[in-house]
Amino acid sequence: MGSLQITVDKFKGPRNISSLACYPLKYHQDHEKLKGQMIERGKKFVALEGVQNRFQKGMAFYKVFHRPSRDPETSD
Repeated sequence: MGSLQITVDKFKGPRNISSLACYPLKYHQDHEKLKGQMIERGKKFVALEGVQNRFQKGMAFYKVFHRPSRDPETSD
C-alpha cells in the first residue's frame, strides 16, 4: 500500500476521531466495506490506463475556436 502524510490542524479539547478531516482507516465505522470500495475504484482506474475509445449515442457538443480573420477591404 502507499503512504500519505497529512497535517491535522490544532484543536482544543477532546474530539471524536471521525470528526477530523482525516483519520486512520481502522477507525472508520465500516472500514472493511470502505476498503473494498477503494480497491474496486483502484482496479477501475488501472483498467482505464492507455487510449480508450468509447461509443456514445445521443447529443454531443463541441467547442468552435474562432481565429481573428483579416477583413480584405481593410487590409493593406
